[in-house]
Amino acid sequence: MSHEARKKVGKLFASAWMSDDVRSTLKADPHSVLADHGIDVPKGRKVRVLEDSADTVHIVIPERPSHLSDKDLASEDVHADATKFIC
Repeated sequence: MSHEARKKVGKLFASAWMSDDVRSTLKADPHSVLADHGIDVPKGRKVRVLEDSADTVHIVIPERPSHLSDKDLASEDVHADATKFIC
């Protein structure tokens, strides 16, 4: 995710934290809220919004990079740099 996209997502998170309406609409209709905040989602891509709480944390396993073999994935270099695959 680009720096600019991260800024847009951060602004959206702040809006959702400040407004129950934004948060509930984001959960109910994420595509329109993302579009309203200038965040492009490829057509046909599903979006699921989950909310962490004091006692629940969600961990998302990113899609496996198709260009990396099992040998590549076993590499310490990939382990050290795995965060680049996180949005």
